[in-house]
Amino acid sequence: MSEQQDYAREDLEAMTVAQLCDVALEQHDVKIDPDDFGASAQKRKPGIVGYILALQDGRAHVQETDKLAAEGKLEEPVVGKGGDRVDPASGVNLSDRVDITIHKQDTPDGSLPVKLSLNGYPLVVPRGVRVSIPRAFVGVMEAAVYKRHRQAGVDKDTGEMLWEEEDVPRFAYTVHGPSEPQQDGAEAA
Repeated sequence: MSEQQDYAREDLEAMTVAQLCDVALEQHDVKIDPDDFGASAQKRKPGIVGYILALQDGRAHVQETDKLAAEGKLEEPVVGKGGDRVDPASGVNLSDRVDITIHKQDTPDGSLPVKLSLNGYPLVVPRGVRVSIPRAFVGVMEAAVYKRHRQAGVDKDTGEMLWEEEDVPRFAYTVHGPSEPQQDGAEAA
């Protein structure tokens, strides 16, 4: 990877799709397949720009966390019941983990990493890759829904359309099961 550089949205939007793919590879070590972002150039480019901006946000969060840790301002996880590591600020159990895959979707942001938060504990999960996450975040994904309205018929008396509201999951994902213990305290996501 070359020297890290953050780009403004306007600078990224002025680049070609090929240049954007180069930036993703050189700056973030991520190989982008433009076809994952839509069939037409009008759809591909905004999706790739958004993806690179999300990668930059994630890198900034990691750099800020590293800085706080170096300054001794980052609270280390504490050992809770049963020897589990627990984040002191959020209460998230970091030891109880599951393997999941958040699937790519045919939406404008359907290839972008998913940003989740639980009691202030942030998590960025890449799509289309099996990763290990704290089990508590499965509940966050289950609760992430949007409302969809669909026609349910016609009122016989008034002739007005009847509508039903339903909850639709925000993310398509698979829970593969409990994670294997990580080596050297490393965590996948």
